[in-house]
Amino acid sequence: MNEELIVSGIQIAYSLAKVSTTVALVTLQDLLLVIRKQDRSDKAMLCSTIGKFVEFQGQAAENISIDLLEKQIEPFLQHLRAGKYKPNSIKSYRNFVNILLKSARASGWIALPFEVPAAWRPFWDLAAESTTNREIIRFAVELGRKPKDFSEDDLTTWRLNRVKTGYAFSGTSPACCLFRVAVAEAGLTKSFPLIRFRKAPYGVSLAKMDPQLSNEIKELAAWKTRGFEPDRPANARIRPVSAKNLTDHLCRIVGYVQNELAHPPITSLRELVTPTLIKGYASWAINDREIQGDSLAAGLTALRAAIEQNPRYKDVNLEWLGHLARQAPIEPQAAVDGRKAKKFISFDEAEKIPSSILADRIRQRHKIGSPAYANSVRDELLMTWLVLLPWRQKNIRQCRIFGDNPNLAKEPIGPFSQMKKSNWIVEQEKHQPKSLYWQFHFSKEETKTGNPVHAFVPFDLIAILEEYLSKHRAVLIGDKEDPGTLFVGERGGTYEEGTLTTHVTDLVALHAGRATTPHLFRDIVADNWLEHHPEDYLTVSKILWHRNIDTTLRRYASRFDESAGVARMDDWRAGRRRAVA
Repeated sequence: MNEELIVSGIQIAYSLAKVSTTVALVTLQDLLLVIRKQDRSDKAMLCSTIGKFVEFQGQAAENISIDLLEKQIEPFLQHLRAGKYKPNSIKSYRNFVNILLKSARASGWIALPFEVPAAWRPFWDLAAESTTNREIIRFAVELGRKPKDFSEDDLTTWRLNRVKTGYAFSGTSPACCLFRVAVAEAGLTKSFPLIRFRKAPYGVSLAKMDPQLSNEIKELAAWKTRGFEPDRPANARIRPVSAKNLTDHLCRIVGYVQNELAHPPITSLRELVTPTLIKGYASWAINDREIQGDSLAAGLTALRAAIEQNPRYKDVNLEWLGHLARQAPIEPQAAVDGRKAKKFISFDEAEKIPSSILADRIRQRHKIGSPAYANSVRDELLMTWLVLLPWRQKNIRQCRIFGDNPNLAKEPIGPFSQMKKSNWIVEQEKHQPKSLYWQFHFSKEETKTGNPVHAFVPFDLIAILEEYLSKHRAVLIGDKEDPGTLFVGERGGTYEEGTLTTHVTDLVALHAGRATTPHLFRDIVADNWLEHHPEDYLTVSKILWHRNIDTTLRRYASRFDESAGVARMDDWRAGRRRAVA
């Protein structure tokens, strides 16, 4: 804090003390003396908190103003985090700092006023009842942002700073939601053009549309997902999640027609999927709702395929729908990569996360056998798994270790196995031919690409996998029914899609400082492999379980542009020059 401001605050406080019967507090030493005289159960922790802050500042308590304690809460808590304090301990210290400030106010301390810039004044006044909203404003002012410059990226930075002080990343989301709600309720959304405000949903559920249309949509989705339909093209079956996406897309279209156009009730897909209605929806979705063109195109393409492949609609020509899907503005790859870069961590950073989790656990050896310890072992296994086997999260969530048809098991190598063996397996077979090896199997029905997958578990996963299964998984399940899946959550059940994403994001935010999702690990692993093996797209294709290498090339070879070609040629020429020299 500016020394002149501190001196000014001290002078104000002491001048007020002259005309008051209450002794004005200025320094932490003043506050410490007051706390020690009080009869309270938290006295020891409050004194300890002052002591920790004094250590952090490196000055005597009589030289540190209470204003500085208020100003430096977040850096102080980050200092504790760097000192390997546990998240719960850091939360406790935050609580005790707030108690100290409250006690100081009750005993006569008068805080220096926060100079609110004029641009923030309207919202500051409205945020008087919300400590968190005012904290976000303080953060924005410290960044030098005005409301018009304050962005979603800034909110994410604020959230990541909170993670450093003991919060889970997911636990900071409600505060940001309340900030957006407060801005919207104050009618100030136009003052924050870089903040995303949630728009009211416009889709309608199947239950709220015409029953005939609802049944037709259900039947179309069921026809696409059933195991066998004699009139359906062999490659036209889709996964349940794809059927859900198709249904949701139709619900949004119906919602637009009913709610936005006030159109008379639609009773069939033939009435709904017309050039006038669908083109109107596409224009409205992109221009008014700001839906990404890529997402719209995917939905329209899936809708066209579902209807044209069904013999019930064999007379329907949807060529115009395919043309409309191709017209949708596709976000440039550079923009997609830029958005991902904000959540991206390097492979080296990702590889360190399991070690960081292990280091935290070593300090908690006294908790061996507890759910907290078991959670830590599971988290180390999960993050190692994502680095070595970057599966789609559905396969991670549904990987079964028990039951009638497990897809992860320790078993002998079959006599006709064609699986590629790592060198360590080849060597072990020479000396122990009857050994059992961890292997995973996924049928074609269990993979997005429709290809069966069978491989050995990598060596670096085996030790932590066996420790988790032998000692800790049962602790997480407790007295609940075993779900059979490899990974179980804190409540002993399987992970849902949202909960796994939240959990992994929390772990990466805590140990690597980014809000990285499970799916991004696929890019992290692929990019690292290609950096060290520039032409080996085939290995990437197999690591990611792509149906064919064209998918891999389309996704990753786009980065091998003209600049890469020039750089390769330049390096090649340099090598030739060195050879001649």
